[in-house]
Amino acid sequence: EIVVSWEAVPNAGSYTVRCGDLEPVTVTDATTYTFKELQTATEYTVSVVAVPSDKEKYLASAAGTATATTGGAIVYTTIAEIHAAAEEGTYNIKDVTVVAVGAKTALLKDATGYLFSYQTLDVAVGDVINILNATTSTYGKRQIKSGAEVEKVGTTTVNHPTATVVADGAAFTALSQNYGIGDYVQVTASELSVGSYINFTVTGATVSGSLIIPTEDLSAYNGLPVTITGYCCYLSGSYFYLFPTEVKSEPYLKADPSA
Repeated sequence: EIVVSWEAVPNAGSYTVRCGDLEPVTVTDATTYTFKELQTATEYTVSVVAVPSDKEKYLASAAGTATATTGGAIVYTTIAEIHAAAEEGTYNIKDVTVVAVGAKTALLKDATGYLFSYQTLDVAVGDVINILNATTSTYGKRQIKSGAEVEKVGTTTVNHPTATVVADGAAFTALSQNYGIGDYVQVTASELSVGSYINFTVTGATVSGSLIIPTEDLSAYNGLPVTITGYCCYLSGSYFYLFPTEVKSEPYLKADPSA
């Protein structure tokens, strides 16, 4: 990317900013503009023209020009390397598959592991994407917090793995203490509680369960026993979070809980 900055010009109503052969951009409320998605290791000529607010009284300025060269090839990091990093940071990730999407979240996978995105991304299940400038935080496990820019590079079919059945409350407690993000499990809850958060109770467990809020409305299941299938995400305090791919209640089986 190239960031173009300039000093404000008296009586200017806007600025016309150019970068190489790209379409010119009109800036009205700032004295800086960032051109993104440029070719790497390439020199560009940039220019800025001040356009007067009163064109009958003032003329446009002469163009101020400069040259700038973009950086080299993008350095990508694997999801496994992000989890193994000693500190949080900002990363680029290549060839990531979207395996699940929530109301404001997503679960991502590359060849090395899974990564939860707390940042809302404009993606769908099956999208294959590159992610640039993703800033991470640690909330139980490492996750994307902000700044991520998404480049869609393809689509694929997502086949969820065979779920490991969590037998009882003791097993659910043990799972919450020793899990990998992306572990795919099936849990039987004695009750689902749907409110600002979607929590569930597993009889005999010493931790509570909570769902990453899905795109579907689960209010019809409020107060019912349910079977939840989904991916392990993180433990926060006494709540163990799952990213659900299916929630059902017998004998009230509903493929679409909002129906």
